[in-house]
Parts: sequence; C-alpha cells; structure tokens
Amino acid sequence: MSSMDAPLTAAALPGDAAASSKAKAHAEPNIRFWPAIAIVILQWLICILPGKFAPGTITQFMGMMWGPMIGALLLSLWWLFFSRVSWKDRLLVWAACIALVSPSTSSTTPRSRSWRCSWTRFRWSSRRGCSGCA
Repeated sequence: MSSMDAPLTAAALPGDAAASSKAKAHAEPNIRFWPAIAIVILQWLICILPGKFAPGTITQFMGMMWGPMIGALLLSLWWLFFSRVSWKDRLLVWAACIALVSPSTSSTTPRSRSWRCSWTRFRWSSRRGCSGCA
C-alpha cells in the first residue's frame, strides 16, 4: 500500500491539528504579568522619589502614605478584572493575599490597636504584600 492509500486518522489531518491547537490557545489565554510589574515599579517610585527630591517635606510623606494604597488598589483591580485568569483562581489568590497581609495590621499591645498604628502597619504591610503577591 502506498502512503496515498493509507487511511487518514485524526492525528494525520493537518487542518484538525491546527484547529485543536487554536482551540487550546483560545481556551487558556496567557496571563499578562507586565501590568503587575509596572504597578509595583510605579508604587515604589511613588514611595521613593519624593524622598530623593524633597526629603522631609509633606510631599515625601504623601508619597509614602499614598504609594502603597494606590499600588494595592491597582494590583487588586488588575488581578480581579484584567489578568486573564479564571474567576476561581482570581478570587482564591486575592483572598490569599488579603489573608497574608491582614495579620500584620493587628497586634496584641493596646497602643498598637489604635487606628493610627493599625493604619501605619497596613500601609507598610500593603507595600510588602503587593510586592510579594506580584
């Protein structure tokens, strides 16, 4: 029997192989990490650059205060709505990041239970948490 007379199987059909590879690529889109990396770099720049150009001013304080909060918010928005991951994974990873960051916001000493100390701890822990989760 020549190769022309051989029966064609599903694996031998070039059109089907291309269609199945396109279906797999369409079913599982790749995760885009560049937005998360850009957000973390932006967060660190907001925190560090004001201290380089205007040390000891309100600008440095505002950068150190708002940088982690803006970074955490942007990372959460990216991960929940624009990351191309299944919703199950989105919610599980987001909950895990919150669970890892939240213990650092609480403490057992009465002084650190005040809202000011908890807020300061949240800002610093969200900076570390955002960098670690990304």
